[in-house]
Amino acid sequence: MFKRILLIFLVIFLFLLINLLISVFLVRNRLDVQTYGVGFKNLDKPLTFNFIPMHDNINIFVFTMKNPGLENKERFSMKVYNNNRILLRNVDFSGFNIGDPVDLKLQFEPIAGVKDQTLVIEITGESYSKPIQINVDDNGNPSLRSYYRTSNKNEAFTEWINGWGDKIVSNIGFFLIWGIILVIVLRFIDK
Repeated sequence: MFKRILLIFLVIFLFLLINLLISVFLVRNRLDVQTYGVGFKNLDKPLTFNFIPMHDNINIFVFTMKNPGLENKERFSMKVYNNNRILLRNVDFSGFNIGDPVDLKLQFEPIAGVKDQTLVIEITGESYSKPIQINVDDNGNPSLRSYYRTSNKNEAFTEWINGWGDKIVSNIGFFLIWGIILVIVLRFIDK
């Protein structure tokens, strides 16, 4: 019985260790903010909205978009400004990058020192004769995922610990049920 319990704890420990090594040393871009949309809106004029990152070194935005019938082949631009309207980043893309639908990933050099500061995001097009569509929330703001680049391993380790703590607290029922099942299985195996 003791050997089985030791084996189970060893397997759990190895799982957590592998998860830690991958999370802290291999993953460089981490999820910052994720918002959800309720439907698609035609992008028939420039779209400007505010965004407040929760971390520094923002380097990726992912928008859910549609290019109905893949008809639009025009050029588009996403500009990131600080709250003083100073251009921080500019990413160009075209209708060729947009499927029907697609999660459009726009990656750029990390922007340092923007944690908890308002950024102004502007998406503009060359022409709006064949509008593309973007997924928006109830307020007309685009649904998006933002990612940030980690460079500090101590910060990544702390986030990993806090992430597991949050997972256990928010899913306490899951962990209790699996713990009970594990005890029952060990009891049956031991008999």
